Amino acid sequence: MNILYRSENFMVIRKKILHSMLLGLLFLAGCSGSANTTNESSAATATATLAPTATMPATPIPLSQPPLSMKAAWGNVQISQFSLDIGTMVFMPTEEDNGVTSDGQLCGTLGPQNTANIDWSHTVEDIALVSLITGKITSLAALPPGYSTWGCSVTGSWYIWTQVSGNSFGSWANTWILKALNRSTGQIITLDKARQSSAQNQYAAIRPYPYADNGRVVWTTYSSDLPRGTQSEMYTFATGTKTVLADGTSYPMLSWPWVAWGDSQQKAIVCKNLETQQQILLNMPYAPTTAAFNGTTFVYTHSPYAG
Repeated sequence: MNILYRSENFMVIRKKILHSMLLGLLFLAGCSGSANTTNESSAATATATLAPTATMPATPIPLSQPPLSMKAAWGNVQISQFSLDIGTMVFMPTEEDNGVTSDGQLCGTLGPQNTANIDWSHTVEDIALVSLITGKITSLAALPPGYSTWGCSVTGSWYIWTQVSGNSFGSWANTWILKALNRSTGQIITLDKARQSSAQNQYAAIRPYPYADNGRVVWTTYSSDLPRGTQSEMYTFATGTKTVLADGTSYPMLSWPWVAWGDSQQKAIVCKNLETQQQILLNMPYAPTTAAFNGTTFVYTHSPYAG
């Protein structure tokens, strides 16, 4: 397996095929950034209150331009190629966003290269990083036998991932654990984990993927004892504080100081500035199929055929 990258700013080149989807852009105003903080202290829990919301319609922007050439899209950059194989193991890059460290390393999993007739219950995978400058692969920690990762994200010295066991939606929903590792100290902490029994798989399609930025990470949690079944949560590494962002929501994404999450009851994407408490509601008749959040721009795809 090989990986391509743009050496100027560590942007990974990936291809995605999207069927019958609309592309929308939401530009948010009034953003400001702050430095990463990564010190760990005792955990506490707080619940956020909702501020007045401004509603904004989803206005598609038609795209009729022809595809750009490589040079027009990327400029005069050096494209390098690395092998991701290490003997019988292979590095598998994350499928999530915010997975590249400030020193140009991409998070992912180091696992078996040949998966034919493999016994996953005894397989050991590692969480790992690959340098987009040198191609060097660094293993950080081994998962328990039979566990694999859903996704990973990084902020400062913290590497955050979700690990699951089994090979079905039901087993994943009952075994997922959200963890974080401090690359400077080696400390590993558990941020969240499944609370459903084997008979309660109504949330099996939900993925508690981590999405990190500015010393914080957000994710979806779920349980039948929650007010609306699901909620978006945030953990701040500097203070050890876990915050409930919103009940009945899912797939939060963070681009400090903005956070965005989906609200199925309102059929909308809610964008909130965590410094000013300003909220913007993006009405959306169909659930997004993919989304990305960077700076003050929220990009999504959606389709009436996606469920």
